Amino acid sequence: MSWNAANILTLSRLAAVPFFVLFYSIGRHDIMFWLFCYAAATDLIDGAIARKFYTPSNFGAVIDPIADKLLMQSCFVILLLSSILPWQFFVLALCRDIMIVIGMYVLIRKRAKMHYGAIISSKFATLLQIAMTVLGLFILWSPVHYISYDFLNLLFIILLYSTAVLIIISGGQYIHMGLRLLKNTHLSSINNADH
Repeated sequence: MSWNAANILTLSRLAAVPFFVLFYSIGRHDIMFWLFCYAAATDLIDGAIARKFYTPSNFGAVIDPIADKLLMQSCFVILLLSSILPWQFFVLALCRDIMIVIGMYVLIRKRAKMHYGAIISSKFATLLQIAMTVLGLFILWSPVHYISYDFLNLLFIILLYSTAVLIIISGGQYIHMGLRLLKNTHLSSINNADH
């Protein structure tokens, strides 16, 4: 592991998960909101820092999506328990994340040559998930009363459906990409055996 700024930011995001759950359990929704805003900011900048100042590492490429998924799923559980997030979306997002983790495990076991990194649709899905979660946590916190919560709920629903569409699209693209990598790996092993 390389102890550079990008990996430290990623690990700090991973370390925030138990604290996030703790603050929910004691009703400190305000701290939860700001903690997620910090975590979301690290998610947006750690990859850029790694590309600009360091050589992106396999450790960072693996631990970054793990930190993202653990943080995001813990937020989704909290929003689900708070009756802000519908269970259908939670199941959809969870199934895609499980599929990605299993897919990466299979590809690693098959020694497939793969490029570590998210596809474009997945990056946009992540951005929308972050925006949706920030808004959901803001609604849960309810720090002000002069904003129309009808408007906030409408905006949340728009983000929810938009994110769901991108999750489905990116999930399909990951399946297609994984099957192609497995096929290429199989063909490569056959060619090597022939030689």
